[in-house]
Amino acid sequence: SGKIRVEVLNLAKLNKREGAPCLASAVLNQYGRVTTIRTCLIKEYLCISIGLDNGNLLIHRSVMSSDMSSNFFCISTGNCSILGIEFLHKKEYLYLFLCSEEKVGFYNVLDNGSTEKNLEYFSTNSCSSILHNSDNSFFLVGREDALYCFTIDGRGPCYAIGGKKKIIACQDFL
Repeated sequence: SGKIRVEVLNLAKLNKREGAPCLASAVLNQYGRVTTIRTCLIKEYLCISIGLDNGNLLIHRSVMSSDMSSNFFCISTGNCSILGIEFLHKKEYLYLFLCSEEKVGFYNVLDNGSTEKNLEYFSTNSCSSILHNSDNSFFLVGREDALYCFTIDGRGPCYAIGGKKKIIACQDFL
């Protein structure tokens, strides 16, 4: 696959004839198939994370500008496809959890990903999500044997729910 193009669209101004206007874009000199994307806004910063099938993470953490190409940086997490990524904003830190075909880990995005922590190495991960509640936030990873929970401190509880997981979704019912 060719270069990766990223566009930020204004869906509030969507119309049938012209579509949604583009607020910002980037053309990235990275190769690989996009497997997952997550975004978040923290104050004036737009954070975008793109997981690729070659194990690379492309991360944008800056104010939004018309050309964002120079604001992306790349982290190589290994050679296995990125299956899931989730942001966790906690006080002055912004963490990015990742689930690949071989491991679960996280990065501190505010220091350009130089703080990396591998939480667990295992294969056959299938999907992931994040659960926020008042006490803690868990990064959930589905495998055939169970649902595993992780925090920035390491592995949390595990729930023995058998079967292949295709999607993990968390709902707040409060």
